[in-house]
This record gives sequence, C-alpha cells and structure tokens, in this order.
Amino acid sequence: MNEHENKTDSAPAKTAAAPGGISRNAVFALVVSIAAFVLVTTLSLEALLVALLVVPLVFAVGVMIRPSSLSKWWALGGTGVNLYIAALMLGQFVWRTPSFQAESSIDWLPAFGLKLSLGVDGVAMALIGLTALLGPICVLGSWTAIRSRQRMFYGWLLILQTAMVAVFAARDLMVFYIGFEFTLLPMFIVINEFGSSNRRRAAIKFFLYTFTGSLIALAGLIYAVVSVSRAPGVDGFTLDIATLTAHAATTLTPGQQAVVMFAMLAGFAVKVPLF
Repeated sequence: MNEHENKTDSAPAKTAAAPGGISRNAVFALVVSIAAFVLVTTLSLEALLVALLVVPLVFAVGVMIRPSSLSKWWALGGTGVNLYIAALMLGQFVWRTPSFQAESSIDWLPAFGLKLSLGVDGVAMALIGLTALLGPICVLGSWTAIRSRQRMFYGWLLILQTAMVAVFAARDLMVFYIGFEFTLLPMFIVINEFGSSNRRRAAIKFFLYTFTGSLIALAGLIYAVVSVSRAPGVDGFTLDIATLTAHAATTLTPGQQAVVMFAMLAGFAVKVPLF
C-alpha cells in the first residue's frame, strides 16, 4: 500500500450529513445492518448456517467500498448480525440428538467427489457460537487502537470470521481444508501490519510454523482419502467426512489409522498451538 493510499484510508470521510448531523454513509450502514437483522430472522436452520458464512463477506465488501472512517461500524454491524444469527441457531438447535443438523450440500465437481457440504453437531455449534461472540468483542477491543488502515484491518477481520465458521461447519474435506488454511492469510496480514515491535519477524514465524503444520495435516488427509478409495467395497472417490470416517474405521488397518492419526495430531498441534 503506497503513501497516497495510507493518507486516503486514514483521512476522515467528507460526506454530506443527514438530518441530525449523522452522515449519509453512517445512515446507510445502519440501514443495511437493520435489514440484515430482519432478514435472517425468517431463515431456516440450514439457511442460517449459510448466512453465517455469507454475512461477514457482505459486510467486508461494505468495509472496502465505503469511507474508511466507517470501517469499524461496518465491522461491528457484520459481527453483530453474525452473533444474532448464531443466537438464533443456538435457540433452534436440538441439543439432545447426537446427529448433525442444518445440513446442506451442493455438488461442485461430482466426478472428483467435491461438494459444498455443511452441517453442525453439538461441538461445532458451540464453537461457532463462541466464534460469533468473539467477533464483536474483537471489533470493540480494537475500536480506539486501530487509527489507520482501518479498511485493511476490519475487512480481513470479517473474512477471518467466515473462514473460522467454515472450519467448524464443513462436512467435506475440501471445504474444511480451505477454511482451515485460509485463516493463515488474514492472521498473517493483521500480525504483520498491526503488531507491535518485531511484528514482521513474528508474522513470518507464525506463517512458516502454521503452514508446516497444515502440510503435515494435509498429508494425513490425502493418505486417508486415497487409502479409503482403494479399499474393497468402496465405490469411487469421496471427500465427504462422514463417509470417510465410516469406511476408515472398517477398511484401514490399525497401522494405517495410526499414520493418519499422528499426521493430523502433529498438524493440529502446531495450529492450536500445543507447542
């Protein structure tokens, strides 16, 4: 980002004021947020889960195209709507059943077993609720700390929320890994651009360590998919997590299961991080 962009981003927006001294851009952001609150109230459980992924992206676009001085308000509106959606889901979720709920699936590339498949169980629903709760807290916590490049910070923060929800809601390995891996980019940018002393060194270390862990986990996932697809009685290639779990328990040898477990354990231990 060049010097001109930095000055433009940090400069206050000069927009016409609506009655009462409120800028038209602020009114517009407020109207969009209220409309989103009203709209999501009518959605089914399945649609609410999809909305959890889409809403932060829509508000991220608002952050990018509207004046920088309103970025924090767009971010607060987006994370606030997502928290409301999560609250609606928590209220509709049937906690006594162990099965997945809010399931939806769209064929992407059936020949390669690729689907956009979503669904949540009790653990995933709780983690999604926690993610939604942390969104507004992060925005409010940075309210006075982020004074320049607000578009960059709040835009990536909203995108990060979508990626985290995708990790917990994924029922397909492709969706899971894309969400799992894409969290690296927003975190790298936030650390590199908005960290304190030695932030660039910290960002590079963060990226290298977590990317290495992701590759180890990916190797374990690929091994599991290939091994299951070659097992007797398995018809074709699939990335569906439920199908892979069911077949892996019966078709993989204890040694193969151990390889997958240790690869994923090592990868996730780096990402958490446990060390």
